[in-house]
Amino acid sequence: MLYLKSMKTILITGGSSGLGLRLCVDYLVGGHTVYATYLRHPNSLLYLKKRYSQLTPTFLDLSLPQIASPLPPQLDTLILFAGTLHSSLVLREQPETFEAIIQTNLSSNAMLCQQLHPLLEASQNPHLIIVSSLSALKGSVGQVAYSASKAALIGFAKSLAKEWAKDQIKVNVILPGFMTSRQTLTLEPHQISHLCEANILKRFGTLKEISSVIRCITDTHSISGQVFNLDSRLL
Repeated sequence: MLYLKSMKTILITGGSSGLGLRLCVDYLVGGHTVYATYLRHPNSLLYLKKRYSQLTPTFLDLSLPQIASPLPPQLDTLILFAGTLHSSLVLREQPETFEAIIQTNLSSNAMLCQQLHPLLEASQNPHLIIVSSLSALKGSVGQVAYSASKAALIGFAKSLAKEWAKDQIKVNVILPGFMTSRQTLTLEPHQISHLCEANILKRFGTLKEISSVIRCITDTHSISGQVFNLDSRLL
């Protein structure tokens, strides 16, 4: 009997760099259709488009009420990476900046889920993956708004998992942790050393490892409402 692999349509926000881009590439290599969003720098996606015709780069500004076209005609997996990071001690934080972080990281993602629910509902095995942060659980000095927004995403995901269970939409959260990437290697050596020491394995995760876990979860049929901490820094 010939086994036909099921091809999926994936929408990845924040898919133009880092983990989002790695996941985009891995899904494309697997033959899946990918819609990957960008905000300011589409070059990496435009380059990939030359090789993978099933890729559609899509502009997304989370400060706007709706995702820009093109929208996929169908959707099996929605992966939310896009967000913003701002550092400031709470006593110096401006109210408008705090609100902007919450709006971008929480409210806009919630409205995006609301908008794309009909497409997920129509899938045979729909998944929503929300990427949060270990800061949501342990906090981070100088990142009160960021940590609060990422913690709120966990509560949002758990509630959504219960609401959307009737539609068989699986909702899970990923805490990817500190990874070796082009962005993180810009940190000062002493910062990287400190983070490595806090890891009980004395090593960092890789984009390949995190991508593999996410893709594994989106192939399952009975896992929902869970928070997967992929960081080996113990709380």
